Amino acid sequence: MTSICQQANKLIMPYYKVIDGLNYDRGILELAEALQGQSVGDLDLTDAEKLLDRVLDGGATTEVEQRSVQYILDHYQWTKSAREWLTKNTPTQSQAAIPA
Repeated sequence: MTSICQQANKLIMPYYKVIDGLNYDRGILELAEALQGQSVGDLDLTDAEKLLDRVLDGGATTEVEQRSVQYILDHYQWTKSAREWLTKNTPTQSQAAIPA
């Protein structure tokens, strides 16, 4: 049975998933989980491209989105090329602050 506080948090913050006290982008994490479920082996370049599209969907990249990508890189199995590509192509906070 979930507490009233837990239910309220789900209603108030459905965009975020809290892990160890930090906010993560729920949509990005759920996409990674779905891609992992469809994958026979490690996440590959196609999966990395789908994740980056989701990260960049709002234009500027937020700290929460960047933290979410790092979490996925740390907790999911990747091909070497996909890991390198996603790491290279995910904007950092300093890059996100620079207007195009």
